[in-house]
Amino acid sequence: MDDIDSHINGKDGISLSVAGLTDIYPGEDIFNPFDFKQVDFIISNDIKASRRNTHYGNEFITKKIIGPEYLKSIDVRILKYIRDLIDNNSIQTENILKIINNYNCLIKMATVLENSNEYLPIREMSFENSTVLDISELSKMPVLRLK
Repeated sequence: MDDIDSHINGKDGISLSVAGLTDIYPGEDIFNPFDFKQVDFIISNDIKASRRNTHYGNEFITKKIIGPEYLKSIDVRILKYIRDLIDNNSIQTENILKIINNYNCLIKMATVLENSNEYLPIREMSFENSTVLDISELSKMPVLRLK
């Protein structure tokens, strides 16, 4: 899409968020980059972006293509997602399928990284101490299929 007022992450711009800003207006929505249901790409500070709070108070838009050289890590929080489902007694078929899909996507990311010979850490960030996952071992894990 090329209309950044209604669709971010199109040909006219990529949406980025900055955590911990202190100048957010009361009632302004804040994008949570730590949401355990999403993958978080950590990028270099070398990317120039301008603030645009149309959608979120902590949103910035860049016109630059963010190539692999600007990526610092891929952060996932699958363990926190599972813990949340258990704590909320939400272990249902639909949620189990989402966990399996997340796991399979993680395997695919690791496989792509392993085959590219580029080092980009995948970090499991569910708890205070992050764990850098072994991409080589992760890429060898079986993809889960339901029967």
